[in-house]
Formats: sequence, structure tokens, C-alpha cells
Amino acid sequence: MFRRFLNLLPFKVRSYLVRRSVQLPSDIPDDFTFRVAQNEADLEASFRLVYEAYVELGYCEPNPHKMRATIYHSLATTSTLLALYKNQVVGTLTLVRDNRHKLPLEQTFDVSSLRVDANRLAEVTSLAIHKDFRRENGGVTLFPLLRLMYQYAYDLFGVNHLVITVHPKARHFYESLMLFNAVADQGVKDYLGAPAICLHLDLEKAEDRYLKTYGKCHQNQNLYDFFLSREIPQIKLPLRTWNKIYDPIVTVEYFESFFVKKLGLPRHLPGDRRDVTRTIMRPRAPRYETTLHVSIHPEGWNESVKGVIKDISKNGFRLFTKVKIQPDRNYDFIVSLSEDQTCTIKATPVWGEQNRGIGFRIIEAPASWYRYVKYLDQELAGKKVS
Repeated sequence: MFRRFLNLLPFKVRSYLVRRSVQLPSDIPDDFTFRVAQNEADLEASFRLVYEAYVELGYCEPNPHKMRATIYHSLATTSTLLALYKNQVVGTLTLVRDNRHKLPLEQTFDVSSLRVDANRLAEVTSLAIHKDFRRENGGVTLFPLLRLMYQYAYDLFGVNHLVITVHPKARHFYESLMLFNAVADQGVKDYLGAPAICLHLDLEKAEDRYLKTYGKCHQNQNLYDFFLSREIPQIKLPLRTWNKIYDPIVTVEYFESFFVKKLGLPRHLPGDRRDVTRTIMRPRAPRYETTLHVSIHPEGWNESVKGVIKDISKNGFRLFTKVKIQPDRNYDFIVSLSEDQTCTIKATPVWGEQNRGIGFRIIEAPASWYRYVKYLDQELAGKKVS
């Protein structure tokens, strides 16, 4: 009845009431921990929780494994986030980042308009909270998990937009409270056998929007304070030795034994008959997604300009910058490899377009660059290195 009442109200009034009805947790018990999944046991605990919630909602059929996962969960461009109570998984969600193929929701919705200016998207999926940690305990579980999602996605996962499909009944929570917007011209569609709408959050603009909306609110209703200011020691972000946007778990061997043999999932993504172990997990000519901020020094210039490298190989990279790149000129780049380490690379443009990224071939690079590339290669092969 409350949702039906909200639907009758103007958007501003409805949003005000939704925000006033929410109580953010003032204290989070030390028994809780919020972190990124670290191993196979973490993943399988998440899959069991999602299965229980999705069967209850009618989003999936019962199966003998009592787990719900998709082939997207196996990709290195996917990270699963966890809420744990006394080391038991009681909440979870998964972020599926843009890769060489479309996001899961793109089987139904078109989000290509959000990829302008080299934006990377991540789909929020497989959100589930254990039935004993909903309602009066829900805020203590859900909101820190969403804070982890926000902070991890923007700071460590290398994406600019979050996209999500939700039942129309849930849109008030995401639009009025979380400040998501509907993806233009999509409407309500059938998704997983239920009506759904597609929403997105622009992470580049989110901080300013949260400040404008919540800056003067009381702490227990202030999402800006909760997401961006408050210290929450129970939230544990992954440590980064080098700059990277991966936290992979699934090796080729685990993919074969668990996803294919145990769960019976296909070896390829929807709409692509190629084996993911060859095209994504261990491609023959690997390129590595990253987010490296650089200072660009064209030959003959005294001043530098800024840019971002978004994918690399051993001998090249793709650069995005607002400065016009000249095809017949060499460039020096000061590249940030970690919080306290940079290297200088000389490279020349060889392909691409200004708005889709310029491909550079490396002419000279120090040993630290090649150590960095090797580090990413070993990370994606499932060999944890420092």
C-alpha cells in the first residue's frame, strides 16, 4: 500500500518521503565484515546465498547444487562483494565490468549510450541478503555492502557508471535514495521472467549529487556522509601493490572443474560460441585492462597534458586524452604504476581515433614497465604475486 501511495505522488515529494523513511546504521557491530571475495570458498558461499534468495523470489529453478551462478561470475572482469557476520556470508552482490563482450543485462536492455567518452560500465547483479538479516537488521547489512560497492567500483574497479536491472517495485529505493537514473528509452521489459527496468549511476557526478541532496541531512539519513565521509573500519578494501582493476579468483582449472563440470554451465558467453578460456582467460595475444593516469610530454613542447591509459600490452597501450594527438610525433609519458612509483615511456601513435582511444607503440620503456605487465599477466593467470 505504501508503494502504491508513493506512485501517486510527484517525484520530488516521493523522493523526500523515501529518504525520510530510511535509517542508516549509526553503529555497525564488530561481528560484521564487508570485503571482496578472496577465494573459491567465498564464491561458493555467495552462490548458495543467491540461490536461496532467487528461488524464494521465483527468479531461478531449484537445482541439486543449491547454487546460482552464471558464466559471467568466472571472468576476471567480475568481482563479488560480501557481507559477513561472524565469518558467515549473509549478504552479497556482484559487479560485472565491461569486457570484450556485452554485459548480462544487454541481452534485454541497450546501454550503449552510456559508453561515450570511453566510459566503462559495471553491472550490479546477484544482490542477496540472508533472510535473517533483512528488515530490522537489513540496514546494518545492506548499506555497508552498498558503501563497499560504491567505493570499490569507483576507486579500485576502474568504472564510470553502474547499471542495474530492478523490479519496478524497487525503483523508488534506487532512484530516490541511491540517485540512480533510468536509462533513456528503455522502459519496463521482461527480464529473468519478471518485469524490470534498467537504471544507472554516473560515478563521476555521484559525489556532487550526494552532497547536494544529503549534505544538510541528519547523520542517520545522510547518504553522503555514509558513503563518502564516515570511517567504517568493518569495510575492508583490497590492498594494491601496483595499480590494477582486477581481483581475479577463477583459474582455468577451477572454471573447468566447478563452472563447467559441477554446475554444467556453457563454455562460452551468450551470443559467442568461442571458449572463454581461450578468448578471455588466457588469450594468445593478451591485452590488460587498467586505469593508469599519465602526464604526456610531446616532443618540442615545454608543457605537459593529462591522459588516461585504459588497456595495455607488453609493447603498447591505448590512450584517452582531450588533447589532439599528432600522428607523426613521438611522445614521452610519465605513467603512474602505483601510489609511489612512476616510469617514463617513449611511444608513437599507430592507430585509433581521438574519441575511441589512440593506440601507441612503445619505443623505449624501463624495466619497471615490463615488471608491471608481467604482474598483470600472472594475476590474471591466478598466480598471486607482489
